[in-house]
Amino acid sequence: MVEKDTRKINLVLLFIMAMAGNLPLLAQNTSATLGPVFLSLGHDSNFFTGEETLKDSVLLIEPTTLEIARASARSELIFAYRPEFELFNSHPELNAWNHEGQLRFDYRISRRSSFRAGAAAAVTQDPARRSAGSLFIMPRGDYKAAGAYAAFSRHLNRRTTLDARVDNSITRVSLPEALMSGLLDQMSNGATVTLSRALAPRHNISAGYSFVKPALLHRDSEGTEETEALFQPAHNLILSYGYSAAHGLSTHVSTGVMHNIRPAYLLSGQVEKRSRAWRTGLTYSRHLSLLGGLGPGTPDLASTEPLRGLLGNTLVQSVTLSLGATVASKLAVEITARGSKTSSESLEQDFHSVWGKAHLDYRLTDRIVAFLNFEVYGQEVNALLGPSLSRTRSSGGVRVALGRGDRTVFRSDELNTALH
Repeated sequence: MVEKDTRKINLVLLFIMAMAGNLPLLAQNTSATLGPVFLSLGHDSNFFTGEETLKDSVLLIEPTTLEIARASARSELIFAYRPEFELFNSHPELNAWNHEGQLRFDYRISRRSSFRAGAAAAVTQDPARRSAGSLFIMPRGDYKAAGAYAAFSRHLNRRTTLDARVDNSITRVSLPEALMSGLLDQMSNGATVTLSRALAPRHNISAGYSFVKPALLHRDSEGTEETEALFQPAHNLILSYGYSAAHGLSTHVSTGVMHNIRPAYLLSGQVEKRSRAWRTGLTYSRHLSLLGGLGPGTPDLASTEPLRGLLGNTLVQSVTLSLGATVASKLAVEITARGSKTSSESLEQDFHSVWGKAHLDYRLTDRIVAFLNFEVYGQEVNALLGPSLSRTRSSGGVRVALGRGDRTVFRSDELNTALH
């Protein structure tokens, strides 16, 4: 069973990569873009391998992001692949080659109707860094995920839109036996229907229903009442309201009810202020737990996303504060901090997690940017993953642009909003 599921994940990644070779044959209107090259050297302290806690100097190399796009008057097909190499100084046995691949297809059926579909796959040895701010700070180890979605949109009139979407994802996380190995190896299926309406130029509301069914990939892990409770189908009813005020101020509120073992209310709110030189945002969310976490700027709880495992009866309350500013013409700063509380009848006690990131860019030339990065991870002891974790990462390096801008499909919210 494990080998079969692993093959599915690898096949999705290989399919996405194979499509890249065929894209130039589809039409002459095909373009290729190379993303920037990243090179950084830093120090990683107290990262957990499942058996021990280590610290080491790490060289990260991201050669480039390859993006190939084919566009026509009614459709767009985009492929993107991003490799990353981790090289450790004192622990070379941890050296890793991480992958991410995505494929996205958009098609305009008519003036009012459109269809979207996509697939993605990721393989990494550092799931905590990839899913920063997620429910669990996972130990270093093999993390594989693959997902696909299909969505249909119909503009019923100038102000009203009907959206329908289905998702499927497979997530495999390598955990030691002592840390309940296999519990996070799962497949999730979801379906969402949303009706949205623009009340005025700056006001919009939406109502949605979603169904999410997570399932264990390892049938021998099932059987206990606590385990079965984690994987019950979840029904969600969500009502959302958004308002864009003048001078870059926007708000978004979602509220609703989730039911699997018992009813529970969901709530999300976001306030954001933007100007030409800076932006700041505050988000609160009470949501069904996601191993990948909620990404910044995506407070809508009505839809599920691929590449995220689910724990059906576990609720998370989180607060996220973000601040970004451009200081002069060459210096930019971005700070994000998130704290969360997780509670469930399947866990012996509630536990708290914190995550913070500070990033600084300094533009040396039109193509070369120097950067500094600092991250903090913290989590109390919990019944699922065992020991408390407190990890810090600091690094510095350069980003070199190879082509025109930094356009890449990996910045899309369609498949995943928490790549780092």
